[in-house]
Amino acid sequence: MPPSPDNRDGTRPGDHFPYSDFMLLAVDAPRVLGDPVKPRLRFVEQTTSEGAWAGRRLLTLDDVPAFELSFWCGTCQFLFERLPGATTTVSPGDAIGPAALDDEVISRFASLLPEATYQPLLIQVEPRLVHPARQGDYFAEEQVATWGLESFWGLPVYPRTPYYRTYETPVDAAAHLYEFVVPMVPPSWNNGDQVLSYATELTGGAALTAVAVSVLDICAPAVEQGPDYYTTLGPDPFSSRRTPQNAGSRRCRTPPATAVPARRRRGPGNPGTGRPPVDIARRRTGDPVPPQSLVTRRVGHMPYQLTEIVRGEGALEDVRAYFHEARPRLFTGRRFEALAGGGDRPGTRDIITADDIVAVQMLSVSVPAEVSIDLLDGRLGRAMSDLLPEIPTGVELGAAEARKLVEDGGPADRAWHLLKSQTDVGYVTAGKLMARKRPHLIPVYDDVVSCLFGRPDHVWLRLHDLLAADDGELHKELTHVRGRAGLSANVGLIRVLDVVLWMSHHQLHRSGRDCAGFGTVATAV
Repeated sequence: MPPSPDNRDGTRPGDHFPYSDFMLLAVDAPRVLGDPVKPRLRFVEQTTSEGAWAGRRLLTLDDVPAFELSFWCGTCQFLFERLPGATTTVSPGDAIGPAALDDEVISRFASLLPEATYQPLLIQVEPRLVHPARQGDYFAEEQVATWGLESFWGLPVYPRTPYYRTYETPVDAAAHLYEFVVPMVPPSWNNGDQVLSYATELTGGAALTAVAVSVLDICAPAVEQGPDYYTTLGPDPFSSRRTPQNAGSRRCRTPPATAVPARRRRGPGNPGTGRPPVDIARRRTGDPVPPQSLVTRRVGHMPYQLTEIVRGEGALEDVRAYFHEARPRLFTGRRFEALAGGGDRPGTRDIITADDIVAVQMLSVSVPAEVSIDLLDGRLGRAMSDLLPEIPTGVELGAAEARKLVEDGGPADRAWHLLKSQTDVGYVTAGKLMARKRPHLIPVYDDVVSCLFGRPDHVWLRLHDLLAADDGELHKELTHVRGRAGLSANVGLIRVLDVVLWMSHHQLHRSGRDCAGFGTVATAV
C-alpha cells in the first residue's frame, strides 16, 4: 500500500513512526557456507503428527526449538514466536564491526549455520525497538488489518519477544516493503554496562554492526479477514549479536548472511530456505477471493454444506489434478485404490495383504513393522479376516444397508477399533487400512479433513446421513464430478469427496483449533 500523500515523513496511515535510512552498502556473490555436520542453528520441520501433512517450522539452537516460524501453508498468518530454547546468543566473537563485507567475519558467523548457498549483504539500517501489543507492533496492527484476530483466542498473534522494525518503503502502487530484526534473546537480557558502552559509541558517531541470518515467508490470507487483503512476504533476520536498546535513533550496519530464495510450501515435501530480508504486503481490497479459499471462512460465518463445496469452482479441477498421471506434480494417493488391483478385489478382499500395507503409504502413513507382521502372519490378520467377510464390498456409504455396518458395534466399527488398538496405529492409519479394503463404504479421513469438520464424533454415520439426505443430492453431485474427471467407478464417491476437501484445505491447514478452516464444513443434516 503506498503512503498517503498527506504523510510527508513517508509513513502510511496508521503508522506511528517512520522507518527509514536503509542503504544497501555491498552485495557479495552467493557462496556455499556453513557447517555440514553439526551447525548450532538449523531451520527444520518438526515431526509431523499423524494425519497432518506437515510439522511446524522451527529455528533450532543446538537442536532445541528456539523460534516457531510461519506455517508452510502460505495462508496462515505471518509468524515468528520465541520458544523456550531461545536462551542464549550465538555471537561468533567480538571482532565484528567492519564497514565492508569481511570474509573472516562471514566465515566465522557461517560456521554456526547449516551448509547451504548464502549471499552476504551489507545493509545499513536504523532499528526501532518494538514491544508486542504496544504501539508499532506489526502483529497487533498491520497483521490484524490483514488476517483479523486469531480465530480461537480472539487476540493478535503474540511473538513472545520484543523485536526491531527497520526499513519500510512502498514498492509500487500495490505493494509495501517491511523489514524485521529478531534478537535471539530479549533486549531486557542485555548487559546494562555493555548497552551504555554501545550508546556512548553511537553518540560519538560510530556505526555498530550486528550479524543476522534471514528467512523469507510468503503469506496471504485465504479470504478477506480484515479491512485490507494482503500478500505478505515476511523476512526474519535473526540477529546473533544484540543491538543496543536505544538504537532506535542510531545507525546499525547489519551484514546478514542470507540463504537461497524461499519456496512457498504447497504440500508435503522439503522445507524451503530463506532469502534476503523483505516483507511485502500487497493490497487487494475488492479483488475476487482466491480459488484456494473455497473451504475457509471466518469465525461466525455459517459453515459450508458439502453439496455446495462439491459444486464449487475448482472442485472438479482439483480431482482431475489429484488423479492425473502425467502432470508436473503427482500425488501418490492417486494409486491408493488401484494399486495391485485394489484392496477389495476377489480373492484377497477379506485378507490384509502386503499390497494393502504398501497402499496406505501412498497416503503418507505407515503401518508399524510389528503390526505389519501381525497382520500378514499373525493373530491380528486372522482376526481381521474373521471380521471383513461381515462387511460386503458392494455397499456404498449412504445406502440403506450401510448404516448397520458403520454404526457403533457394527462390523466395520469393530474392525477399525481392532486396528486402532494396536501399538502406534492411530485413527488415521486404521481408517486408511479400512478404506483400502472397503473403498465405497469407509472414507479416507485424516487431520486435514477432520479440521474442516471440526473433529466431530461418529464421522462415518454423519457422512452416511449426508449422502442419503435430500434424495441423494450429494451422492449425485459426487457421481457427476467423478464422471467428468474421467475416473472409473472403482474410485468410491467418498474418496472423491475426500479429495475435494483435502485438496481445498491441505495447503491452509494448521494443526489445532486456531486453524482458519476449523469447523467450516457442516456435518449435520
